[in-house]
Order: sequence, then C-alpha cells, then structure tokens
Amino acid sequence: MDRITVGIAAGGLASFALLYAPQPVLPQIAGEYGIPPAQASLVVGVATGALAVGVIPLSLLSEITGRRPVLVLSVVVAAVAVRCSESSGQVRRV
Repeated sequence: MDRITVGIAAGGLASFALLYAPQPVLPQIAGEYGIPPAQASLVVGVATGALAVGVIPLSLLSEITGRRPVLVLSVVVAAVAVRCSESSGQVRRV
C-alpha cells in the first residue's frame, strides 16, 4: 500500500471518528443550550446526512480532477467555514 492510500484511509477513519465524537456529550449540549435531547442529537444526524450527500459528488469530482485538488479544496473550505463560524460571535463555547 502506498503512502497516499494510507493517508486517505487514515483521513476517512478520522472523519468518521470525529463524526460520532459528540454523542457522549449530547446531554451536556442539550443542557447548555436549553434544547431537548432529541434536538441536540441533530448534531450527529445533520453531520452524517451532509457526509452522505457530499460523498458521491466529491468522489465523481475526484475521478475527473484527481484526488489532490479535491482534498486541497476540501481542506480550504473546511478551514474557511471554521474561521467564519468562529468569528461570527454566534457560537458559544461549551
């Protein structure tokens, strides 16, 4: 197995691990934001749905353009999204 394949596999594993990381703290999230537990569970559900919706178009795009440009674009978009949400003032730290 080459290094790129191992790196992509590790990235995929990390993505799924981070996807379900909030599950143990859902009761604390619900309590902190004053929302019902069912609504707090949307943290995991929306992220899973976004992954499911995005994986097919991105895999098709990576077949056309190659893996590297898609990975670089994904990292840049994620970094910009985190920076925007961080600077919006709407996100409170739990």
